Amino acid sequence: MAARMETLPAAPGLPSRLTGRTYMDATLAPNRSLPNIGFVALMGTLVAASFFAGIAFVSMGAWPVIGFFGLDVLLVWGAFRLSYRQGRLRELVQVTAEGAQFARIAPNGYARHWRVAPQLARVQVDRPMKHEGQVCVTISGKTLVLGAFLSPEEREAFGDALGRAFADARAERA
Repeated sequence: MAARMETLPAAPGLPSRLTGRTYMDATLAPNRSLPNIGFVALMGTLVAASFFAGIAFVSMGAWPVIGFFGLDVLLVWGAFRLSYRQGRLRELVQVTAEGAQFARIAPNGYARHWRVAPQLARVQVDRPMKHEGQVCVTISGKTLVLGAFLSPEEREAFGDALGRAFADARAERA
């Protein structure tokens, strides 16, 4: 494998499974703090509160206020819809002695793939891990940031595991 980061053709998952002993095979996904049932309960409560508050304002003669309550509900629903859409983002990571490959699958289904040789790549983990910290795979001056949506603790654990997987893959090829 050349000393470069290859971008492979788009496909829904990893283009082909690497052969040999697997040191890491992970799927990374953003955390969703509110499950669907919680979203339905929240929206139901918000709709009911807005409806009754709107009725109270209409009974006082302030009928235009009811439109703003409806707009608030619509904006909250739209914000959650965007958040859940972003929750469909996936990053696939596979490390073997033969190579390492990564795929980032966007919420719209568009996939980008990268393949690198573990012997030539370097894993960098920011220490101490802060909110803006990164886990990077670098080869020939090109950098791929992985797991940017993870919490700092999750990024640090993932970076450590990825570094160990790369070290194990290098040791097998040596």
